[in-house]
Amino acid sequence: MSDGLDRYPAADACAEPGRQMFFAHAGRFFARWPRFAPVPKGTPCSVCGALDVPLWLNDSKLAVCLAQQTITRKRRARASAAEPLVVGGGPGKTNLSGGHFAVVGPNRALLVTNLVPDAAIPPGLEVRYGGPGSIMKAKMDLLLSPPPAPFVAVAFQKSAGHPIRITTDPSRIVLNGNGACVLDRPYLDAVLRVLRRLDAKAARDMLHLRQRLAGGADYKTDKERERDQEALLRLRAGNAVTAADFRRLPPPGSPEARFVLEALGLAETPGAADANDNEGTTTC
Repeated sequence: MSDGLDRYPAADACAEPGRQMFFAHAGRFFARWPRFAPVPKGTPCSVCGALDVPLWLNDSKLAVCLAQQTITRKRRARASAAEPLVVGGGPGKTNLSGGHFAVVGPNRALLVTNLVPDAAIPPGLEVRYGGPGSIMKAKMDLLLSPPPAPFVAVAFQKSAGHPIRITTDPSRIVLNGNGACVLDRPYLDAVLRVLRRLDAKAARDMLHLRQRLAGGADYKTDKERERDQEALLRLRAGNAVTAADFRRLPPPGSPEARFVLEALGLAETPGAADANDNEGTTTC
């Protein structure tokens, strides 16, 4: 790595511990010195408000740290997975906040991206090409086999100014992004075991049935409610679901439901498996 970025302290790259961790174990290999001059000391970071780390103006004229510059800087991307992963990051139109994924910490570092690195990728950093479905696969790998804590999991999207929180308990994984949420691993594993017994249409229909019977429907007639109740009885009679299984299902539209539908390949919107929306942190 050139220009001293291999020795740049992660604590100077950002005041936020999560961004520090990302930069230390992955981001620095996709980093270059900002092209604008540093802003005066004492200027607050536009992302976290810190006053004690070096900041530079970005293309939007906001004062941000080197870690955030690394996320938002546009550079060249590989055209396909067949293109070798070699150093050659230069001008381009792609940045990390354009739909990429990372699971990064001292025990494991994975980056799903098609960006070209600015430095040689070390043996401890796995880089997967960001093709269709690759982010959802990485999320499922994380759900089924998370690395030892601590680590950060980040679904990078267009609005990249969100906090990056560190996961300290692998049973409750913080999935950072524009729609940050917590992956409750035992709960999601139980839900997926139920839905995998069904075909795609039946799985989606069951989620909607759960919502209606839990009060999410304004039944116009008793007959409509009875029809849904009979549908549930048929499912239970066919051993497709128990009463406890049914009560455990998340309502459609919830972060939990969105995740399981994506995990099963049932997302209704193309590309939804690789997207998060809404601000705040929920359970998913």
